[in-house]
Amino acid sequence: MSVSVFSFLMAVFWCNIFIIFISIMRKQTGFIAHFSVAPLLLFLGVCVFRLCFIFEIPNAIVIPSSHIFPAVIHGLTKVRVSAMGYKLSVLDLLLALWVVGTIYFIVKYMKEAKRLKNVLQNKTVIKNQRAIQILNEILSNFRKNVKVNLVELAGISSPMISGYIFPTIYLPAISFTDEELRCILLHEWTHFLHKDSWIKLVMCFICALFWWNPFVHILKSNLLHILELRCDAKLISQFDEKEKIHYLESITKVLKYQLSIRQAFHPSMDGSTASVLVNTRQISNVEQRFRLIVKKDYAKKYRPMVYGVYISIVTLFLVSNLYVIQPVFSCDEPGVFSISPEEAYLLDNHDGTYSLYTEGEIRARIDKEDIASEPFSALQIK
Repeated sequence: MSVSVFSFLMAVFWCNIFIIFISIMRKQTGFIAHFSVAPLLLFLGVCVFRLCFIFEIPNAIVIPSSHIFPAVIHGLTKVRVSAMGYKLSVLDLLLALWVVGTIYFIVKYMKEAKRLKNVLQNKTVIKNQRAIQILNEILSNFRKNVKVNLVELAGISSPMISGYIFPTIYLPAISFTDEELRCILLHEWTHFLHKDSWIKLVMCFICALFWWNPFVHILKSNLLHILELRCDAKLISQFDEKEKIHYLESITKVLKYQLSIRQAFHPSMDGSTASVLVNTRQISNVEQRFRLIVKKDYAKKYRPMVYGVYISIVTLFLVSNLYVIQPVFSCDEPGVFSISPEEAYLLDNHDGTYSLYTEGEIRARIDKEDIASEPFSALQIK
């Protein structure tokens, strides 16, 4: 397997296609009700893996591009700026901008996490012994030797959990019943059990690395909602009808509280760095959660058919690796030949040079340091 700029572009292209599919599927409440949230989780994993899998498999089918790609390569690699003895092309400038942007977004996410921590530390802490007792009862049912802190804060507008190893659950100053508290604490504890904080952290770094791709930020938004759907599905599979009502009442009470105080979420409390129970800025997502919670046969009736969906997703991933678009350089002038991966290859001379063959004829000798650049990097070495 080899890596080239073309295999990277194909990875980004197919990842964007997958994100479009995920966005469409995520909005189909009937689909989720029939097949559960598991296919969406699989599609998310496949999407991220495809983005990172920038390799070109040996038997990939090459789609030649004789006009667009050669023109793009010429425009990107042509020297545009000369300064202090360095010659910089558009590609060099874009790579520099990519690195600077990645560093900026990583620092931004780190500042948001620190800001959230400072905001929570500066809030007025209220001891809620009743909630602590209910949490201890919940933890006693799980064989997890994890210390969980629980605090009630005046000034926050939704229950949330933060922390990667030692979690802290935060409750707003709302009067919940014991049943509602149990539902809320179970919800936040389930987020921790599913390692959702770690998943969000990885997603933040992916967004920082591919900040220039708007589809990746759409993927992040879908991921946050899908994690909430997974948490809901896990809980309601254990709840009876009465407990489902308590669960809905707890979410409704938080929504009413947010609307009554007209408090907008802090920028770092949007679910990117902490798992927030509910957010009034995403009412359509809340409505979908409600509809799925009240489904009586949620993801049970069609469970055997879900394997067909799994196979379709995996097949789509495999197909995405079968094709790669590569440029074809051609010229009709005497002594000029075209180089394409289908007809050209490099032969190792074992002396630091490579012989370039096209159409069965030797054309040139290439130095070792030059084979890493286009178009030689796309050729097979024999």
